Amino acid sequence: QRRVRDTHVFFKQHGWAILKCADNLPQPLQSYFASPIAEKRANPMSPDDRTWGWHHMTHQGKEILKVRDVTSFEKGWKAGKDATAQDLLSDYYSPMNKCGLEIARHLLRGIGFTTEEFEKAFVAGDQRRPSEGEEPYSSFFEAFRYSGTPLSHTFHHSDGAGFTPCDSHFDIGCITVTTASSIGQGMQIKHEGQWIDIEKSLVDAGASHVLVFAGELMDYMTHSAIPKVEHRVIMATGSLPRHSSIFEVLPLPWVVVPRLANADSTDTLQRTGKEVFHLRSMGRSSVNWNAE
Repeated sequence: QRRVRDTHVFFKQHGWAILKCADNLPQPLQSYFASPIAEKRANPMSPDDRTWGWHHMTHQGKEILKVRDVTSFEKGWKAGKDATAQDLLSDYYSPMNKCGLEIARHLLRGIGFTTEEFEKAFVAGDQRRPSEGEEPYSSFFEAFRYSGTPLSHTFHHSDGAGFTPCDSHFDIGCITVTTASSIGQGMQIKHEGQWIDIEKSLVDAGASHVLVFAGELMDYMTHSAIPKVEHRVIMATGSLPRHSSIFEVLPLPWVVVPRLANADSTDTLQRTGKEVFHLRSMGRSSVNWNAE
């Protein structure tokens, strides 16, 4: 109990933590990116992709597979008859989805949200299904492959050696859950104003551990009481490709997002998950909610 309490205190102060999952999670997805199927389904990367189901994106030295809705994913992959699709769902999407929701539920209850608030906003909602052509904004799994060749990226040099195929940014979600990458290095977070190589600590913690950090939505839900975490990926020039997997927890798009009571806040508007997503996604890397 003391360890759980200490985890909540640390997360409240810093917006991130390394946690142990109940189940071991899979190693980062690699086989998919080497398959002909991936090449056939490659599309130019949209800066604000909201495709239902799955989407494979390629963009300047990196590849991303996004899976957002299992039903649509199976439909896109021959109604789930494709063995590759089934492996992705059972071996990657499902365990990451389960882990992400369990951690989000655990952390939000420790912060002050009720189980009912979490279930309504992130899991059950009103059971409404999206209309045809409607843009989704819900939780998703992503697998990444970064090339070790800087010339293939639009990149920025880091403070030291190497390059950043993924420049510093905040995620839009409530929390992001990530396992260690295939090369066991590269992930950095900004902690107390300094960049730290957090992936080394994640590897040292063991295979059943994940890095969890807060995004824009957590900032919104807590009136900035819990800091969103800036992060980036650093790679050494000429290194092996870096494969990694994440799960980003977002609310259902049509449900009003719960917020902690805050008498000092001037922002009293109620927003749905879709509205919160829109505020962040319209070319803005960080949102001042009280300025809306």
